[in-house]
Amino acid sequence: MAKRFTETTIWDDDWFYELSPEYKLFWFYIKDNCDHAGVWKPKTRAFKAATDVEIDLNKALEYYNLNKSRIRVLKNGYWFIEDFFSFQYSNKFKQLNMNNRVHKSILDIYVIMGIPISSVRGLETIKVEKGDIVDAYSFEKGLGSI
Repeated sequence: MAKRFTETTIWDDDWFYELSPEYKLFWFYIKDNCDHAGVWKPKTRAFKAATDVEIDLNKALEYYNLNKSRIRVLKNGYWFIEDFFSFQYSNKFKQLNMNNRVHKSILDIYVIMGIPISSVRGLETIKVEKGDIVDAYSFEKGLGSI
């Protein structure tokens, strides 16, 4: 079972405050049901079964991305929570550490899902296995040769 950090001040954010109860609940559902990289396959069937609430995915995107991009729709239709990495794995270095199995698997998911490493909010550097630190953009350019 995955565990997630929760931002308790979300209840003070205007974008969240203005959501209907159904879309507030759906936000937590997405966050709690995405994978450990912040990627979620859009489906409302399980949500409806668990909550008896109908959600329109297009409206959810419209509400969640009002005034700020919070959900990125990937080419394969999956959703990526923009601030997931920076919030769940934040460290003072803003980096993925390839010596950390969880971080390595997150990178693998980003590559498979076509999420450019340099586009992940809060991710600035990659610590490679040898201990060298590379900026995300340079690392990304070198992925083709790995």
